[in-house]
Amino acid sequence: MEIVKGSGDESKNTPAPPAAQPATAAQPAPISAQAVKDAPWVECEKCQSQVFTQERIKIKQISKFLTGAPQDSIIPMPVIACAECGHVNKLFEPKI
Repeated sequence: MEIVKGSGDESKNTPAPPAAQPATAAQPAPISAQAVKDAPWVECEKCQSQVFTQERIKIKQISKFLTGAPQDSIIPMPVIACAECGHVNKLFEPKI
C-alpha cells in the first residue's frame, strides 16, 4: 500500500466542497383535524358499506422459471376488504 502525502498547498488549489442543498422534494402538509372532519367516508364499491376489515391477504404466485428458484415463489399482498361483503375496492388493490 502506498501513502501519498500532499505538499501542504492543496487548500489553495482544491475547490471548496459544494454547499449542502435543501431538499427539493415537496413535503406534504400535515393533515388538519378540520380536513379529516370534512373528508368523505370511503364506501364499498359493491354494497356501499363504510366498514372495512383491517387486513386480508391476496397472494401472487411467481413461476420458478421467472425467478430461477427451484420452486414457484408465493408473495403475500395485504389488502383492505369490505367487512360486509368482502369486496376489495380498486383504491385498496396492491399497486405493483
